[in-house]
Amino acid sequence: MRRLDNIVRRDIHGEVLLVPIRGRSAEMQRLFVLNEVGDFIWRRLDGTHSRDDILRLLQDRYIVRAQDAASDLEEFLGLLSAANLVEEVP
Repeated sequence: MRRLDNIVRRDIHGEVLLVPIRGRSAEMQRLFVLNEVGDFIWRRLDGTHSRDDILRLLQDRYIVRAQDAASDLEEFLGLLSAANLVEEVP
């Protein structure tokens, strides 16, 4: 899975925002705010990390049970996909 090119990540005073860009303007009504874990995942959605890679990285970085991490990761990726912020890669 990878981030779409028209989504810009901005860190504004410690708050991470995802801003969809259409043409030359931002879709300000569609801003997404990420917490620390969401941002950690977002930065790894570059098309080179598999779900399993990201899951292992989450478990290495945060103290979390494998089952909880897997469930939360799938839920978050589902939300990103439903919001058209990411796409599957072969």
